[in-house]
Amino acid sequence: MTLISYWNRLFESNNTGNNTRSDFEGEIGEERVLAPLLSAEESATTDQLRVAVSLAKAKDATLIVIDVIVVPWQMPFVFRNAGGEHDRKDRLDTVLDQFQLSEERIIGSIQRAQSEARGVLQLIDEFAPDTLVLPKTPPSSPFYRRPTEAIVSNAPTDVVVVTGKPDYNGISSILLPVSGGPHTELAIEVSRSIATSHDAWIDVFHVIEEKPDSSERDTADSIITEVKNHFDELDRVSGWIFEADDASNAIIEQSRYYDLTVIGAPTQEKFYRVIYRSTAKAVRKTAQTRVILVQCSH
Repeated sequence: MTLISYWNRLFESNNTGNNTRSDFEGEIGEERVLAPLLSAEESATTDQLRVAVSLAKAKDATLIVIDVIVVPWQMPFVFRNAGGEHDRKDRLDTVLDQFQLSEERIIGSIQRAQSEARGVLQLIDEFAPDTLVLPKTPPSSPFYRRPTEAIVSNAPTDVVVVTGKPDYNGISSILLPVSGGPHTELAIEVSRSIATSHDAWIDVFHVIEEKPDSSERDTADSIITEVKNHFDELDRVSGWIFEADDASNAIIEQSRYYDLTVIGAPTQEKFYRVIYRSTAKAVRKTAQTRVILVQCSH
């Protein structure tokens, strides 16, 4: 794949230190998926883009892959635009060559900013993506906030975080835990996209307390049925209700038997607690677990 025409325009715009939305007007579709390269690990980047490509194909969207060059504010202005682009261009070209999308459906971009988080948030404002796909990164510490966490906390768009065991190639089974929460629709969309790309089967999974009464059972049946109705075009979708006192432990235990688990975040405030505690526990318990966490913007 060659992106020469795009790169020439990008380098011209980067002489001023920024890309603007108008640089791409008329070349990108109305539906957009944004994937910033935030991880130095090749496997994390590859998995991130596999998911992003699946979503872009399902949405018939343009995939925008960006790499942010961090320019500290202390750096003298005269040096802020010096160098760095060609190494990043080579990295982006290498990454993009792995995926089968037509040139008009995939765009590479280099952005200069004082931080990775700031650069990504600026491009979210400029490109207005429908979905933001982020890679697995280590958790923040008391002394350093990871860019992924800062982006998730401030992004006004749907967010998909690709985490868990590396290698998202060859997904044949997907566990979709649902509770009827606000992120269920996005979790359904992501599951459908990946299932379609990999010809995978989906189990819709709902946990209720042990020994439920008839009303609780009816409510659970309704949740399963409603979710399954979103997969009418897929042949291999089943649903089941699981009785357990602890829903998190039940999901973690069952995820061992699937290639991928797609989870909707309970709330924005709890999003990173879910990523870095519950999911980390699941990954420790089984080497077969891959996890995607989703957060709806609504």
